[in-house]
Amino acid sequence: MNEFMMVENKMPRKKSRKEFHKKTVFKGILWLPKEIIGQIFEKLPDKSLMRFRCVSKSWDSMISDPNFTKNNQKLLLLSSRSAIQIMDYEGYEGKTGMIDFFDSEKRKSVKVLGSSNGLLCISVGNSSLFLWNLLTGEKKTLRSYRIETGHDSFGFGYDYSTDDYKLVRFANLRMSSFLVYSMRNNFWKSSQITIPDDALQLSSCKAGVLVKNSLYWYATYVARDFQTYEDSCVICPNNKLRGTQSILIFSFDVVDETHKMFLPPPCVDSTESEGELMDFKGYLCEVHNHKNNFIDLWILKGDADTKKNWMKLMRITRYDTLPKIGVMEPIYFARNGEVLIVFRQGKQKNKEHGSSIRMTNKLYSYNPTEMSFRRVKLQGKKFWSTEIAYSGRLFSINRQL
Repeated sequence: MNEFMMVENKMPRKKSRKEFHKKTVFKGILWLPKEIIGQIFEKLPDKSLMRFRCVSKSWDSMISDPNFTKNNQKLLLLSSRSAIQIMDYEGYEGKTGMIDFFDSEKRKSVKVLGSSNGLLCISVGNSSLFLWNLLTGEKKTLRSYRIETGHDSFGFGYDYSTDDYKLVRFANLRMSSFLVYSMRNNFWKSSQITIPDDALQLSSCKAGVLVKNSLYWYATYVARDFQTYEDSCVICPNNKLRGTQSILIFSFDVVDETHKMFLPPPCVDSTESEGELMDFKGYLCEVHNHKNNFIDLWILKGDADTKKNWMKLMRITRYDTLPKIGVMEPIYFARNGEVLIVFRQGKQKNKEHGSSIRMTNKLYSYNPTEMSFRRVKLQGKKFWSTEIAYSGRLFSINRQL
């Protein structure tokens, strides 16, 4: 009897009908054509795709291929000097997650320099640059550099013609010369602009805005001598006198590495309002804030050499039900047409011991069709300084670069 029991225990367990069915279906999936498997992958969430990379070498190669594109949900990164939050506004409204990538560098300032083709470019402190794939968790340290002052501006973009990522750097906001870094070649090279150093400068240290293949910045131009500089008549409208200041937009093409300057929408001539540049569905968008009473959104269609190609997209009016204090600024265009707006507010703290200010942000969603606002409650930190739209891609940095 005991011998029979020992033999019976050694016998393989008969698989259930359910287990047999699962194995048969799985083998069938492996033998499907790559085109059909690719269509199935496009509909799966990113977490599932990450797990499926371990199934077979062919699946890992297919998912990690830089040419594999997926209609990913856009993420919104809310960045401050000490932390970065991830917000999936369209997927799980208001819910955020903290990035722990920089736990070892908590005492250093973290800044998102840009996002392009699934990668983020991030600086930590004054000497560390990283490429980071948020979905896979892979990072790559770039060639070291040093920021001598806090007045540098960067722009990050992808060159599809050479499958390369490029980083543009303006030192001390000067535009007579700037540096372009190639990730694939791993070196910096200098580029020149034939305009006097004191005649053209970036308006701020904000990162360049990427729209398709070009980076855009606001620049300030001071006319010196129309006879000496041929481009002055184009840049300065109405033949302004020497010494007067003009606002223009500077663009840098990441692919052919050419640059040009052109005039913003007509309303930017006003000195009573401020402007921001954004990407609106592949068009350069200029956001103009008129004394915080209302916002005009302009998009550039066609050639940038004339103001006639600027078209007003919409006007967002500040209602009495909205916060009365704080700068109103659009930060995100959702696929359903809604516009996510942030109100940046400052509150006095410890008035008896000083006038330190504690900054807070409030989020609202604007429906252009109904012209209505609704509050978006945010879980996590209430203050951040920079917003970056991010669309992820499941490819390996180390394999591509």
